[in-house]
Amino acid sequence: FWILRGRSAVKRVLRKCGIFRRVAVRPFKQRIGDLIASRVNPAGPFSNVGMDFAGPLLIRGGGSKHGSKRAYICLFTCMVDELYTWNLSLTRR
Repeated sequence: FWILRGRSAVKRVLRKCGIFRRVAVRPFKQRIGDLIASRVNPAGPFSNVGMDFAGPLLIRGGGSKHGSKRAYICLFTCMVDELYTWNLSLTRR
């Protein structure tokens, strides 16, 4: 015997079934973009650098007579090896 419209009936039942939906779902496929040449080609440390500037930070002086001073942090990031170094500056110049 042949069931009329059997294929569409089975598809309809499976679409409504929550367990089958979880089992039959395709896994998410991550799309990866192309990297820029400076990230792929070998280079020496700190040949490609990113710089961030943060502040002002208030720093207190040595005694009660000294007021607070403004300080700024300059963070250098190596784009090749992901190394970090920072400098503390009391002026923004």
